[in-house]
Amino acid sequence: MINPLNGEETTKKVNSMNYYAYRLMIRQNADNYLLRFRRLFQQHCVDLYVKIETERLTFIRLNQAKLRSEEYIHLRDAPDQIDDIICAKIPDHEADPDLHDVVITNMIHGLCGAINPQSPCMVDGKCSERYPRKFTAETVTGNDGYPLYRRRSPDDNGRTVTTKVKRMDFVVDNSWIVPYSPLISKTFKTHCKVEYCNSVKSTKYICKYVTKGSAIWRFLDCNPQIPTIKFHAIKLVVM
Repeated sequence: MINPLNGEETTKKVNSMNYYAYRLMIRQNADNYLLRFRRLFQQHCVDLYVKIETERLTFIRLNQAKLRSEEYIHLRDAPDQIDDIICAKIPDHEADPDLHDVVITNMIHGLCGAINPQSPCMVDGKCSERYPRKFTAETVTGNDGYPLYRRRSPDDNGRTVTTKVKRMDFVVDNSWIVPYSPLISKTFKTHCKVEYCNSVKSTKYICKYVTKGSAIWRFLDCNPQIPTIKFHAIKLVVM
């Protein structure tokens, strides 16, 4: 196809970034109604940005050989850095008794499944939070932007504790541990779930989550007399 303005060969196809830039452009003697929708327009821009970044990351994923991503050592080091911040294991009681007590008291997912089908997390006979999780010898990056944290089985030196479920002893292993940061858990001594997210969805998550009223209630128990911190939901987002 020949561009009639300059005579150069061109194509009918454009990438998503150029198309959205064309749609959002301010033009003289033309009214762009998209710019009139205030907060809805801002949300629309967030969605467009996520689509653009998804397209870019998809290209990178499908062209690994061409981009020679194996040469970038920091990509291989990422799981090691995650292990320095986030854990999904039962701590050693001898090495750190305080952290062990906090994790055992607050970071075990409410036992569910066949042993407790009435658990609030159960939906259609399955745990909506996907517990118990699969054992993983080492932390690996997942396809959805969230890593599969290291959860060693009892056969791989993973620790266990015994708890009571309906007056019966039940052995809890690392598959039931909610991801946590040792530093944050020891500081607040309560349920502090910590997630590492390196997906493009994190941009959309940040921009939209701050406008949800429930976010405040999840962090503070709003007692007008004595406000106390009761529950923390924390996500570490890598941009």
